[in-house]
Order: sequence, then structure tokens, then C-alpha cells
Amino acid sequence: MANLPAPLPREFRGLREMTTLPASGAIFQGALVEEDANGRLANVTGAGTTYVGVAMQSATAQGENVEVAQSCTVRLTVTKATNWALTDVGVTVFASDGGDAFTLTSASNQSIGKVVEIVSGIGTTTASVWVFLEGQAKRSI
Repeated sequence: MANLPAPLPREFRGLREMTTLPASGAIFQGALVEEDANGRLANVTGAGTTYVGVAMQSATAQGENVEVAQSCTVRLTVTKATNWALTDVGVTVFASDGGDAFTLTSASNQSIGKVVEIVSGIGTTTASVWVFLEGQAKRSI
């Protein structure tokens, strides 16, 4: 997958802890974002980056401020190599880009949170799950 080509409102539940940072370029609502070397928001690029959270609004130019949910629970579609089972609650979810590619594979991907509930997809390799996301600045581990 790739970064989002347009805004993608995501489904959240519960409280969201927010922050605001300037963008390094175009970022769409719903994109997963990281902090670049200049302290600005950019789309997640994979492992080794500083994951911040989910963009709550779009920015079209460098320097525009973007509100970001740093700590929240969001519904995502996540793939894994084997079939989903109830015992997968608690596993770590990874993102390979700022778009909609979520997996349980850590290689070349950025950890973003943990599965807290499996909504649908038990017995398949793709499931709709609630994931508790925490930006690295907010993580307790």
C-alpha cells in the first residue's frame, strides 16, 4: 500500500490525547504520522522512525499545523501471515506507511499499538480490530 491519496476519516472510540505539530508536506486526515529530523510531521515510512499518532485533519503545505491523536483507540483492518484467533488480543500492530497497510509483521515496519479487540475476521488472515495506538512520546514502555 502507499500513503493516503485523500482524507480517510477513521472510527475512534473513547478518549483521544491530542497534540499539534507542523507538517513537512501534504498529510491527509487519517494518515499515520511520524516526526521527521526537523521535528515536523511526515507520513509513516516504516521501521526506525518516531511514530507520533493519527492525523485528525489534512495539511496541504509544509508548516501547516496538524492536530494529531497521540493516544487513542481506532478501528483498523490488519493482516497477518496466519489466521486470526481470539488469542491474538494483545499482539503488537505495525504500519509500513502512512496509509492503510497494517500488519503483525515487524520487519521494516513501525510499531504503532496493540490489538484490544477483534471485531471480525477470526479464522482468516485479515481482521477488523480495535487497536490502542500510542505515539512514542506517550508510551509507557
